[in-house]
Amino acid sequence: MNIISRVKAKLTNYQDVVTQFESPISENFQEIACSIDDYIRRLSPSEIKKRNSDITVPLVNKSINEVKVLDTLEKFGVVIIPNFIDAKVLSKLNKHFFDILKRTSFDKNNENKDVRVVVGKDDELPTYQHLAKYPKPVFTLRTGEDKGMIDAFNLEKFELDEVSQIYKSLSTTKLTKIASSCDPGLSPANLNLYYNKAVLTTCGFHHDGFRDTLKLFVYGMDVVSLSDGPYCYVKGSHADSPWRAANMIVSRSWGKPLETPMIELRNICPILAKKGSLIISNQAGSHKGFPQSKGGERLLYVLRYNYA
Repeated sequence: MNIISRVKAKLTNYQDVVTQFESPISENFQEIACSIDDYIRRLSPSEIKKRNSDITVPLVNKSINEVKVLDTLEKFGVVIIPNFIDAKVLSKLNKHFFDILKRTSFDKNNENKDVRVVVGKDDELPTYQHLAKYPKPVFTLRTGEDKGMIDAFNLEKFELDEVSQIYKSLSTTKLTKIASSCDPGLSPANLNLYYNKAVLTTCGFHHDGFRDTLKLFVYGMDVVSLSDGPYCYVKGSHADSPWRAANMIVSRSWGKPLETPMIELRNICPILAKKGSLIISNQAGSHKGFPQSKGGERLLYVLRYNYA
């Protein structure tokens, strides 16, 4: 019986899960991750649309429906709010990013008048805290999992009006209150950016820790098909459950404590949405970026809510 069948057979309570996985597990994690991606590829457009509808909360008179957003976030761990940021503002900021990208070299770690560039890792900037405190934006090029993805940190240090507009929109009183409902210690931090172009392999489902934290994503481009590489979330996976207990044991056995290969397939939601859509995501839940096609492209603006 394979690992997934063993989990399904024992997902009646925590003790069953723990007992089932007391011995080391040798199954190949990458094979499981690929099988989950294949399952997602087989989802019909109508099924993806249905799964998105459960977590979509439209604006009401151009304002966040705070009660509905809180209820949805508590139940599912993720919320989509369409038409949140003006597409014209995003287009202006996108152009600034791509202009800098054209004149930036990613051959090795370097620094120019616009940004500092990190390829893979930089011993002087080993942690997120170091990146966040650097006096100018930092562009990092991933070289392992998600190879080719660019993380741009500290966009607010460009001192652009469009950056200020997006930051203010993502740190309003209502959104701060929503974040506080997850944990009173959360407050908005840096505005960052994720850019993927033809990133064909991505990491599997994972979480950022068991403590509730939020990331607010804004699609800077239309992400309307799987080939674009949508953000994917497993609805309800932020909550304590036998699935979480199973993942703790499996990931510990593999030496990858943040991986979550044990997920309910029916709860996977590839988030397809238009440019300007806001995604509020509880990072304690299982999430990942989906592999793109060779022509796929995705740009996300990201505001983390961290602990002060």
